[in-house]
Amino acid sequence: SFIGVRNFGAPAHSGNIWLKYKMIAKRYKGFSFGAGYQYMGKRNGSQDSDKSKFLPCYNLLDAALGYDNQKCCISLNVYNITDASYAILGYFSPASNDWRYIPGEPLNFRVSVGIKLLK
Repeated sequence: SFIGVRNFGAPAHSGNIWLKYKMIAKRYKGFSFGAGYQYMGKRNGSQDSDKSKFLPCYNLLDAALGYDNQKCCISLNVYNITDASYAILGYFSPASNDWRYIPGEPLNFRVSVGIKLLK
């Protein structure tokens, strides 16, 4: 009875890629930038295998800028650049005939600073 039934919350397809480039020219040495993409396919939001309800697919774009030298490093990461609305987890409630879900993060960023103690 479980053959062919997708697990609750498991996506049909998913994937991500992150590309980062670090500058090597003397003038820009230590600077880096990157970009990322994440795809999440539809996910089963119902435990009733006869009447499956699915969370919609979503796409996210991220970016990063950074600087790194012998003594310190600093970076800025920006997540969900397009400010897409998406659900990271959710289920359909047949009793109330509506969705319960946890929304994903809107456009946000993180700054990190590091100090190198050892050479």
